[in-house]
Amino acid sequence: MGTFEKMGARDELRKAMRQLGWSTPRLAEVVYVARNDDDDLEGIARLAERIKKEFQRESTSADKFYGYLKILQAHPEYSKLGEVVPVYHSGTALSPQVERGMKKISEQLSKDLLDEEKGRSFEE
Repeated sequence: MGTFEKMGARDELRKAMRQLGWSTPRLAEVVYVARNDDDDLEGIARLAERIKKEFQRESTSADKFYGYLKILQAHPEYSKLGEVVPVYHSGTALSPQVERGMKKISEQLSKDLLDEEKGRSFEE
């Protein structure tokens, strides 16, 4: 996965957390309970520290952030935001070449939107 995917996943997760007013410990609690079906306070605290370090490390895979984001987006509080979660389903209507082209366009639009969002947050 490239740098754009890593930064995109990290930025998307941060944006969603900001919209919900969630801290890293709150995210850790939701992720921990979703994965373990319990609420072990020590386990949640360890996960919060791990997530905090993952945000700081450039080497953290985008898959980690997307995994956290997927859990966050499934949370009832997220659905109240009115955000749409895009999901792509490959079909036979488009050739592989057209699908690759559409993917490039989508990535560029996502990058432009992230850049615009960053610019707005600095202006506020």
